[in-house]
Amino acid sequence: MPDRSEDAMVLISKKELVYISKLVENLKTAKPMDYLLADPVEIKNSYLQDVQKNILILNEYTKELSAYSLAIAHGDLDVEFPTKHNYLSGGLKELHSNLLHLSWKVNQVSEGNFNQKIDFMGQISDSFNNMIRGLIERDARIEELILIIDVINQYTNINMYVHDQESGQLLYDEEERKSKKDNKGAAPEDENTLALKKEFADMLYKKMKEEDISSSEWDVFSEYNDKWYHVYSLLSKWTDDKRAYFHILVDISNQKMLIENLEFQVSRDQMTGIYNHKFAVNTVQKFISTQNPFTICFIDLDGLKTANDVHGHQWGDKYLLKFIEIVNASTRNKEYFCRVGGDEFILIFPEVGPGDMLNIVNRISDNVAVFNQTHEFPFKVSFSFGIEAFDKNIHTDAKAMMTMADNKMYILKRGKYINFKKI
Repeated sequence: MPDRSEDAMVLISKKELVYISKLVENLKTAKPMDYLLADPVEIKNSYLQDVQKNILILNEYTKELSAYSLAIAHGDLDVEFPTKHNYLSGGLKELHSNLLHLSWKVNQVSEGNFNQKIDFMGQISDSFNNMIRGLIERDARIEELILIIDVINQYTNINMYVHDQESGQLLYDEEERKSKKDNKGAAPEDENTLALKKEFADMLYKKMKEEDISSSEWDVFSEYNDKWYHVYSLLSKWTDDKRAYFHILVDISNQKMLIENLEFQVSRDQMTGIYNHKFAVNTVQKFISTQNPFTICFIDLDGLKTANDVHGHQWGDKYLLKFIEIVNASTRNKEYFCRVGGDEFILIFPEVGPGDMLNIVNRISDNVAVFNQTHEFPFKVSFSFGIEAFDKNIHTDAKAMMTMADNKMYILKRGKYINFKKI
């Protein structure tokens, strides 16, 4: 029941009403109430007294919330939490707690502890977790590079050339000096080798002289002895009146071969020897980035699981290898043929449109049909495929583009299954 006491029935004066209205208006516009509070109007009506009291409480909560949110926006996570009665700041308090936890996680990462994951902050969680994955991959790459550097240090073989800065005269040849010392009485090098060696030494001098630089570092291949060198060249004093280019060469031929072998192993499927899934994704992404035209074809072998289950895994392996042999024989060796799953493959053709890709697939299909006529296998070789041509307005992500081709392949495969069931 409404309060009908004499105090509650006090008439509201115009001055009281105007004052309360100004309080409400200032609260709505978030303007300061200092000038109103400095000269308050005495409120006699109990209803308006309650209104005034609640407005003032709400004003304090709003000011507290504003200061609190501003501190968090500026990165001050040590700011005190608002009072527990300030219900307006509930969501901000939760954000504050999450940021404190996130800050702790980031500190752990900065100390090298990458075993971190968050799943309570939506897109921030995704970004953080992606960063962690990137850092883990980066560390793996660094460890691989450290291994390569260790190998380089074990097999280092240093050579040195010195050229007069002005004339280009070869002042010192470490390799020639070693050769004379170790091969006294040996037959001299043939003219062609000597010419190539001079051409190589001259090239070192010309690079420094023509580029007018005082130091440089690069890798170079030497035709006269079929070796790779890492070269560090610098301009320095030779005698009191002469400056010279010093070229320090480290034989990195073994390391080059090691790196090439590592790159080959990393990019190849161990069983079949063709490119693997990682290589396929990286290659498609590279073509997307360059915006050059290309087309991919997602291929799925039909019945590989049945071949394994019914005839044995040795027949399943034969199935895979025979199909790869047919594809390689049907293409022009300018494509990238990748195994991306147990029975799944990707063909990547640069500078090829969907029509030409279909012609290539038909050629593969014709060669598969020819093989099936030999009855070499106790089952037929067949495959389903989906073609996706690059469109810069659609394709920005390699995995998404490959999924589109996969979906098209599945439609064809599903159609085969339905027709088989009808038979």
